Amino acid sequence: MIFSKKPYYRYKTGRQIWRLLLSEKSKLLIEERGGDKTEVFFNIIDVGTKTLLLESLQLEEMQWAGVDHLTDKYIFFHKYVKPDLPHHVGIMLYSIEDKKIIWKDENRVFEFFIDNRICCSSQGTFEKLHFLLKIDEGNIVEDNEIDLTTFHRIRNEKNQQELTSDYLFPEVTDISDERVEKILINNKIDLNRIAGDIEFIKFKNYLILTYHVKVSEDLYNCELLMFDLEKEAKVVSEVLGNNLKTLFFDSFFIKGNFLYLLKGKKEIAIYDL
Repeated sequence: MIFSKKPYYRYKTGRQIWRLLLSEKSKLLIEERGGDKTEVFFNIIDVGTKTLLLESLQLEEMQWAGVDHLTDKYIFFHKYVKPDLPHHVGIMLYSIEDKKIIWKDENRVFEFFIDNRICCSSQGTFEKLHFLLKIDEGNIVEDNEIDLTTFHRIRNEKNQQELTSDYLFPEVTDISDERVEKILINNKIDLNRIAGDIEFIKFKNYLILTYHVKVSEDLYNCELLMFDLEKEAKVVSEVLGNNLKTLFFDSFFIKGNFLYLLKGKKEIAIYDL
């Protein structure tokens, strides 16, 4: 069968892709690690225009920085107490347009972001204090302490917003699933060589699935197949990992009309659905 769909965009790097984050309007943040995995680099792509907005950004604390949240305008960074300890310290607000940190607070910790408001808490105290900060064009125009009841109410609002987001993540099934089994057989894939579970997303007229094929006694390939259910045809085939020693998951998802694939450790493929 003809592979009729071509990638909308491909991104390749010489470093290891560590984490992906997407803003509401599909700005893609790619966190990368250097050869020793201590130096961290940040890149941002505007998926809609295929524009690289930030390339290999490094903060002064090269291996002590992480991302709490991404919006269309800002990155919320934090530091770590030590590189090998997961405790977050401080909030740094980075402007993507201005390409600089425009506000920081060393004494509070980011909790979540909702409707141009930062919800944060104090650090280093037994009983945490909670605060709600309002942002206007990068400036903190309100800074109020809130009680625990208000904190939980606003967090519930945030959770409800996330339930209505346009993300789709894979479901897990196995080889006995008739929909999956039929597609694999139609595409001449040897079911006896498939190991472990299968992940899939049903979107529009597509069924997108990943599975692991045994290539030797201890090694596997992770493969993705996109099948057009109306045309009964395979439209995309990608190998996401070669000669793997373990079965891995969470290698693809959908947001809006875009399918995001993580290939190996150094490549991202995006398809427009």
